[in-house]
Amino acid sequence: MYLAIACCSAVLILEGAGGMAAASLALVTDAAHMLSDIASYCIALISLRAADKGASAKASFGLHRVEVLGGLGSIFIIWASCGVLLYEATWRLVLLVLHATPPDTDGRVMLIVAVAGLVSNIALLILFHKETHGPDAASHGHGHSHGHAEQDMSTRATLVHVAGDVAQSAGVLVVALLIMFDGPGWVVLDPLVTLAAAVWMLCGTVGVLREAFLVLIEAPPPDVDAQQLRRQLSKRSDVELVCCFHVWMLAPGKLALSAHVLCTPECEDPDDVLEDLSKLCQYKFGIQHTTFQVSRDRKLVGGGH
Repeated sequence: MYLAIACCSAVLILEGAGGMAAASLALVTDAAHMLSDIASYCIALISLRAADKGASAKASFGLHRVEVLGGLGSIFIIWASCGVLLYEATWRLVLLVLHATPPDTDGRVMLIVAVAGLVSNIALLILFHKETHGPDAASHGHGHSHGHAEQDMSTRATLVHVAGDVAQSAGVLVVALLIMFDGPGWVVLDPLVTLAAAVWMLCGTVGVLREAFLVLIEAPPPDVDAQQLRRQLSKRSDVELVCCFHVWMLAPGKLALSAHVLCTPECEDPDDVLEDLSKLCQYKFGIQHTTFQVSRDRKLVGGGH
Protein backbone atom coordinates (compact mmCIF):
# COMPACT_ATOMS: atom_id res chain seq x y z
CA MET A 1 0.00 0.00 0.00
CA TYR A 2 2.82 2.41 0.85
CA LEU A 3 4.45 1.61 -2.49
CA ALA A 4 1.20 2.41 -4.29
CA ILE A 5 0.90 5.76 -2.46
CA ALA A 6 4.50 6.67 -3.34
CA CYS A 7 4.00 5.70 -6.99
CA CYS A 8 0.73 7.64 -7.29
CA SER A 9 2.28 10.70 -5.63
CA ALA A 10 5.14 10.74 -8.13
CA VAL A 11 2.76 10.42 -11.08
CA LEU A 12 0.47 13.08 -9.59
CA ILE A 13 3.31 15.62 -9.52
CA LEU A 14 4.50 14.63 -13.00
CA GLU A 15 1.04 14.75 -14.61
CA GLY A 16 0.03 17.92 -12.81
CA ALA A 17 3.16 19.78 -13.89
CA GLY A 18 3.14 18.20 -17.35
CA GLY A 19 -0.54 18.96 -17.87
CA MET A 20 -0.02 22.64 -17.10
CA ALA A 21 3.12 22.81 -19.22
CA ALA A 22 1.41 21.09 -22.16
CA ALA A 23 -1.90 22.97 -21.66
CA SER A 24 -3.68 19.60 -21.49
CA LEU A 25 -6.85 19.29 -19.45
CA ALA A 26 -6.80 15.51 -19.92
CA LEU A 27 -3.48 15.23 -18.09
CA VAL A 28 -4.70 17.52 -15.31
CA THR A 29 -7.78 15.32 -15.01
CA ASP A 30 -5.62 12.22 -14.74
CA ALA A 31 -3.58 13.96 -12.03
CA ALA A 32 -6.80 14.77 -10.13
CA HIS A 33 -7.80 11.12 -10.44
CA MET A 34 -4.44 10.14 -8.97
CA LEU A 35 -5.20 12.45 -6.05
CA SER A 36 -8.44 10.56 -5.39
CA ASP A 37 -6.51 7.27 -5.56
CA ILE A 38 -4.01 8.52 -2.98
CA ALA A 39 -6.87 9.62 -0.73
CA SER A 40 -8.45 6.17 -1.05
CA TYR A 41 -5.21 4.37 -0.14
CA CYS A 42 -4.60 6.69 2.84
CA ILE A 43 -8.16 6.19 4.05
CA ALA A 44 -7.70 2.42 3.78
CA LEU A 45 -4.55 2.57 5.91
CA ILE A 46 -6.20 4.79 8.53
CA SER A 47 -9.23 2.51 8.63
CA LEU A 48 -7.10 -0.59 9.15
CA ARG A 49 -5.20 1.03 12.01
CA ALA A 50 -8.42 2.32 13.58
CA ALA A 51 -10.08 -1.11 13.32
CA ASP A 52 -7.06 -2.76 14.95
CA LYS A 53 -7.55 -0.63 18.07
CA GLY A 54 -10.81 -2.43 18.80
CA ALA A 55 -13.44 -1.37 21.30
CA SER A 56 -12.83 1.12 24.08
CA ALA A 57 -14.73 2.73 26.91
CA LYS A 58 -15.80 5.59 24.65
CA ALA A 59 -16.35 3.49 21.51
CA SER A 60 -17.86 0.17 22.54
CA PHE A 61 -18.26 -0.97 18.91
CA GLY A 62 -14.74 0.09 17.97
CA LEU A 63 -13.75 2.59 15.28
CA HIS A 64 -14.92 0.68 12.20
CA ARG A 65 -17.02 3.58 10.93
CA VAL A 66 -13.90 5.71 10.49
CA GLU A 67 -13.74 3.98 7.10
CA VAL A 68 -17.23 5.26 6.22
CA LEU A 69 -16.52 8.83 7.33
CA GLY A 70 -13.25 8.81 5.42
CA GLY A 71 -15.00 7.45 2.34
CA LEU A 72 -17.52 10.29 2.45
CA GLY A 73 -14.70 12.82 2.75
CA SER A 74 -12.99 11.28 -0.26
CA ILE A 75 -16.24 11.48 -2.25
CA PHE A 76 -16.63 15.18 -1.49
CA ILE A 77 -13.04 15.80 -2.67
CA ILE A 78 -13.76 13.94 -5.92
CA TRP A 79 -16.97 15.91 -6.47
CA ALA A 80 -15.19 19.22 -5.98
CA SER A 81 -12.38 18.21 -8.37
CA CYS A 82 -14.85 16.98 -10.99
CA GLY A 83 -16.87 20.20 -10.73
CA VAL A 84 -13.81 22.27 -11.57
CA LEU A 85 -12.76 19.93 -14.38
CA LEU A 86 -16.25 19.84 -15.93
CA TYR A 87 -16.40 23.64 -15.89
CA GLU A 88 -12.96 24.02 -17.47
CA ALA A 89 -13.58 21.36 -20.13
CA THR A 90 -17.00 22.78 -21.04
CA TRP A 91 -15.61 26.32 -21.28
CA ARG A 92 -12.75 25.14 -23.52
CA LEU A 93 -15.24 23.36 -25.80
CA VAL A 94 -17.35 26.51 -26.00
CA LEU A 95 -14.30 28.52 -27.03
CA LEU A 96 -13.43 25.96 -29.70
CA VAL A 97 -17.00 25.96 -31.05
CA LEU A 98 -16.93 29.75 -31.23
CA HIS A 99 -13.82 29.43 -33.40
CA ALA A 100 -11.59 31.05 -30.84
CA THR A 101 -7.88 30.41 -30.99
CA PRO A 102 -7.33 26.80 -29.84
CA PRO A 103 -5.03 26.29 -26.86
CA ASP A 104 -1.42 25.67 -27.75
CA THR A 105 -1.35 22.07 -26.54
CA ASP A 106 2.16 20.64 -26.67
CA GLY A 107 1.70 17.11 -28.04
CA ARG A 108 5.29 16.08 -27.34
CA VAL A 109 5.20 16.96 -23.63
CA MET A 110 1.72 15.49 -23.37
CA LEU A 111 2.95 12.23 -24.95
CA ILE A 112 5.93 11.88 -22.60
CA VAL A 113 3.82 12.45 -19.49
CA ALA A 114 1.02 10.18 -20.77
CA VAL A 115 3.48 7.33 -21.34
CA ALA A 116 4.83 7.75 -17.80
CA GLY A 117 1.28 7.70 -16.40
CA LEU A 118 0.33 4.61 -18.41
CA VAL A 119 3.45 2.70 -17.30
CA SER A 120 2.77 3.65 -13.67
CA ASN A 121 -0.85 2.51 -13.81
CA ILE A 122 0.10 -0.79 -15.45
CA ALA A 123 2.67 -1.33 -12.68
CA LEU A 124 0.00 -0.64 -10.06
CA LEU A 125 -2.36 -3.09 -11.78
CA ILE A 126 0.30 -5.80 -11.69
CA LEU A 127 1.11 -4.97 -8.04
CA PHE A 128 -2.49 -5.23 -6.87
CA HIS A 129 -3.07 -8.34 -8.97
CA LYS A 130 -0.14 -10.07 -7.27
CA GLU A 131 -1.29 -8.98 -3.80
CA THR A 132 -4.86 -10.19 -4.33
CA HIS A 133 -4.02 -13.43 -6.18
CA GLY A 134 -0.79 -14.35 -4.45
CA PRO A 135 -0.29 -17.43 -2.22
CA ASP A 136 -1.22 -15.45 0.92
CA ALA A 137 -4.39 -13.87 -0.47
CA ALA A 138 -6.61 -16.72 0.63
CA SER A 139 -5.54 -16.32 4.26
CA HIS A 140 -6.78 -12.73 4.66
CA GLY A 141 -10.44 -13.51 5.28
CA HIS A 142 -12.50 -13.23 8.47
CA GLY A 143 -13.18 -16.90 8.92
CA HIS A 144 -16.75 -16.96 7.60
CA SER A 145 -18.57 -16.86 4.30
CA HIS A 146 -19.73 -13.25 4.41
CA GLY A 147 -16.25 -12.04 5.32
CA HIS A 148 -14.77 -13.79 2.31
CA ALA A 149 -17.48 -12.35 0.08
CA GLU A 150 -16.70 -8.83 1.29
CA GLN A 151 -12.99 -9.39 0.82
CA ASP A 152 -13.51 -10.68 -2.72
CA MET A 153 -15.75 -7.72 -3.55
CA SER A 154 -13.14 -5.31 -2.22
CA THR A 155 -10.27 -6.83 -4.16
CA ARG A 156 -12.32 -6.96 -7.35
CA ALA A 157 -13.26 -3.30 -6.91
CA THR A 158 -9.58 -2.37 -6.49
CA LEU A 159 -8.59 -4.22 -9.64
CA VAL A 160 -11.45 -2.69 -11.63
CA HIS A 161 -10.52 0.79 -10.40
CA VAL A 162 -6.87 0.43 -11.37
CA ALA A 163 -7.87 -1.10 -14.72
CA GLY A 164 -10.01 1.99 -15.31
CA ASP A 165 -6.96 4.16 -14.60
CA VAL A 166 -5.03 2.22 -17.24
CA ALA A 167 -7.81 2.79 -19.79
CA GLN A 168 -7.92 6.51 -18.98
CA SER A 169 -4.15 6.86 -19.37
CA ALA A 170 -4.34 5.00 -22.67
CA GLY A 171 -6.98 7.46 -23.88
CA VAL A 172 -4.76 10.42 -22.97
CA LEU A 173 -1.87 8.75 -24.80
CA VAL A 174 -3.96 8.33 -27.98
CA VAL A 175 -4.98 12.00 -27.87
CA ALA A 176 -1.34 13.03 -27.42
CA LEU A 177 -0.27 10.94 -30.43
CA LEU A 178 -3.02 12.45 -32.62
CA ILE A 179 -2.10 16.00 -31.63
CA MET A 180 1.61 15.38 -32.09
CA PHE A 181 1.49 13.66 -35.48
CA ASP A 182 -1.72 14.94 -37.06
CA GLY A 183 -1.79 18.57 -36.00
CA PRO A 184 -3.79 20.76 -33.62
CA GLY A 185 -7.12 19.78 -35.19
CA TRP A 186 -7.37 17.00 -32.63
CA VAL A 187 -7.09 19.42 -29.70
CA VAL A 188 -10.89 19.16 -29.30
CA LEU A 189 -10.39 15.61 -28.01
CA ASP A 190 -8.48 16.92 -24.99
CA PRO A 191 -11.52 18.52 -23.25
CA LEU A 192 -13.73 15.65 -24.47
CA VAL A 193 -11.47 13.13 -22.72
CA THR A 194 -11.58 15.39 -19.66
CA LEU A 195 -15.40 15.42 -19.70
CA ALA A 196 -15.57 11.64 -20.10
CA ALA A 197 -13.05 11.03 -17.31
CA ALA A 198 -14.79 13.45 -14.92
CA VAL A 199 -18.18 11.82 -15.54
CA TRP A 200 -16.63 8.38 -15.05
CA MET A 201 -15.10 9.53 -11.73
CA LEU A 202 -18.49 10.81 -10.58
CA CYS A 203 -20.19 7.55 -11.53
CA GLY A 204 -17.53 5.66 -9.60
CA THR A 205 -18.62 7.36 -6.36
CA VAL A 206 -22.22 6.11 -6.58
CA GLY A 207 -21.49 2.64 -5.20
CA VAL A 208 -19.38 3.96 -2.31
CA LEU A 209 -22.01 6.59 -1.46
CA ARG A 210 -24.77 3.96 -1.47
CA GLU A 211 -22.75 1.66 0.79
CA ALA A 212 -21.96 4.52 3.19
CA PHE A 213 -25.66 5.48 3.28
CA LEU A 214 -26.69 1.91 4.18
CA VAL A 215 -24.14 1.84 7.01
CA LEU A 216 -25.22 5.20 8.42
CA ILE A 217 -28.93 4.28 8.44
CA GLU A 218 -27.99 0.96 10.09
CA ALA A 219 -29.42 -1.18 7.30
CA PRO A 220 -28.27 -4.69 6.35
CA PRO A 221 -26.10 -5.05 3.23
CA PRO A 222 -27.88 -5.81 -0.08
CA ASP A 223 -26.70 -9.44 -0.05
CA VAL A 224 -28.38 -10.21 3.31
CA ASP A 225 -32.15 -10.76 3.25
CA ALA A 226 -33.26 -9.73 6.75
CA GLN A 227 -36.67 -11.37 6.42
CA GLN A 228 -35.18 -14.66 5.26
CA LEU A 229 -32.73 -14.51 8.17
CA ARG A 230 -35.59 -13.96 10.60
CA ARG A 231 -37.47 -16.91 9.13
CA GLN A 232 -34.37 -19.09 9.51
CA LEU A 233 -34.12 -18.15 13.19
CA SER A 234 -37.77 -19.09 13.69
CA LYS A 235 -37.49 -22.55 12.08
CA ARG A 236 -36.54 -24.42 15.25
CA SER A 237 -39.49 -26.32 16.65
CA ASP A 238 -38.87 -24.93 20.14
CA VAL A 239 -38.82 -21.29 18.97
CA GLU A 240 -42.25 -19.69 19.17
CA LEU A 241 -41.47 -16.08 18.27
CA VAL A 242 -38.59 -13.86 17.15
CA CYS A 243 -39.22 -10.16 17.83
CA CYS A 244 -37.34 -6.89 18.39
CA PHE A 245 -35.26 -8.14 15.47
CA HIS A 246 -32.47 -5.90 14.12
CA VAL A 247 -29.59 -6.60 11.74
CA TRP A 248 -27.27 -3.84 10.58
CA MET A 249 -23.78 -2.98 9.37
CA LEU A 250 -21.27 -1.59 11.83
CA ALA A 251 -19.08 -0.98 8.77
CA PRO A 252 -18.80 -2.59 5.32
CA GLY A 253 -18.39 -6.33 5.86
CA LYS A 254 -19.01 -6.15 9.63
CA LEU A 255 -22.55 -7.13 10.64
CA ALA A 256 -24.37 -7.13 13.96
CA LEU A 257 -27.69 -8.65 15.02
CA SER A 258 -29.93 -8.44 18.07
CA ALA A 259 -33.27 -10.15 18.75
CA HIS A 260 -35.63 -11.34 21.45
CA VAL A 261 -36.43 -15.06 21.14
CA LEU A 262 -39.46 -16.61 22.85
CA CYS A 263 -39.14 -20.35 23.27
CA THR A 264 -42.05 -22.75 23.58
CA PRO A 265 -42.97 -24.06 27.05
CA GLU A 266 -41.68 -27.47 25.94
CA CYS A 267 -38.16 -26.09 25.34
CA GLU A 268 -35.83 -27.89 27.73
CA ASP A 269 -32.67 -25.85 27.30
CA PRO A 270 -32.78 -22.16 26.20
CA ASP A 271 -28.99 -22.10 26.23
CA ASP A 272 -28.98 -24.74 23.50
CA VAL A 273 -31.29 -22.50 21.44
CA LEU A 274 -28.95 -19.56 22.00
CA GLU A 275 -25.92 -21.54 20.87
CA ASP A 276 -27.69 -22.92 17.80
CA LEU A 277 -28.98 -19.51 16.66
CA SER A 278 -25.58 -17.92 17.16
CA LYS A 279 -23.90 -20.59 15.03
CA LEU A 280 -26.56 -20.18 12.33
CA CYS A 281 -25.86 -16.44 12.12
CA GLN A 282 -22.11 -16.94 12.11
CA TYR A 283 -21.68 -19.78 9.61
CA LYS A 284 -24.61 -19.25 7.24
CA PHE A 285 -24.87 -15.45 7.20
CA GLY A 286 -21.40 -14.38 8.35
CA ILE A 287 -22.66 -12.40 11.37
CA GLN A 288 -20.14 -12.61 14.20
CA HIS A 289 -21.62 -10.00 16.55
CA THR A 290 -24.96 -11.38 17.80
CA THR A 291 -27.03 -10.58 20.89
CA PHE A 292 -30.02 -12.77 21.73
CA GLN A 293 -32.43 -12.55 24.66
CA VAL A 294 -33.82 -16.06 24.96
CA SER A 295 -36.66 -16.86 27.36
CA ARG A 296 -39.65 -19.15 27.89
CA ASP A 297 -41.53 -16.40 29.71
CA ARG A 298 -43.51 -14.16 27.33
CA LYS A 299 -43.42 -11.33 29.91
CA LEU A 300 -39.63 -11.14 29.61
CA VAL A 301 -39.64 -10.90 25.81
CA GLY A 302 -40.45 -7.49 24.33
CA GLY A 303 -43.50 -7.33 22.13
CA GLY A 304 -41.77 -5.16 19.47
CA HIS A 305 -41.46 -5.84 15.79
